Amino acid sequence: MAIVDPKTYMKKAQEIDDTDTQSLQEQVATLAAQVQAMTTAAAKGGGIDANTLEAMLSRVALMTAAAQDRLLHPDNREHPGISCYSYPEGDLKRPRPELKMPMTWVGYPLTTDTLTYNEIALLNQAEPGEYTFLRTDKTMDRMVVEADRDNLGRPTRLRFAFEVKERRDTLPSMVDQLRVAFSVKSPEQEELERLRAEVERLKAQPVGA
Repeated sequence: MAIVDPKTYMKKAQEIDDTDTQSLQEQVATLAAQVQAMTTAAAKGGGIDANTLEAMLSRVALMTAAAQDRLLHPDNREHPGISCYSYPEGDLKRPRPELKMPMTWVGYPLTTDTLTYNEIALLNQAEPGEYTFLRTDKTMDRMVVEADRDNLGRPTRLRFAFEVKERRDTLPSMVDQLRVAFSVKSPEQEELERLRAEVERLKAQPVGA
């Protein structure tokens, strides 16, 4: 009987770990067969020492458990959730906040499924009132935020309204519109102010300080 090479089993296990073509059932069955083959080889003096066998069995056991877990939970729970809407870290590590209440944007319901983290943060700063924003043609326009209220007068829904029919082509992005309306500086503006302050600080220092 040929001597069993433990590297062969490790290579096959790695291939199963990497492939996405095998079904999970096949992976589990193959791994179980490998465990039996390695145990048999060790018992017949196939060249696998106790430490190597233990390490290999531990890895196979982990892979089997992972395959079974994916079979029972095919929702890919470890997906980082990185998208054009999420924080750079992804929704798994840094979930986006929820809207503080239901909102509509010129009649369209807003949902976090189609909002970026920046948009959600700005929308959550909104309070009922009238605001001004800057269109792309450098003219100012009005945005009204109205609230539906409960019996106690507390806001239950915010409705954003502004002119869209006549000047649709001059509307800025939602982020730019809300930043101007709520007087929120962009990260670039904050960095520019920081650099200007640093320049002034350096200018004020005595020569040679």
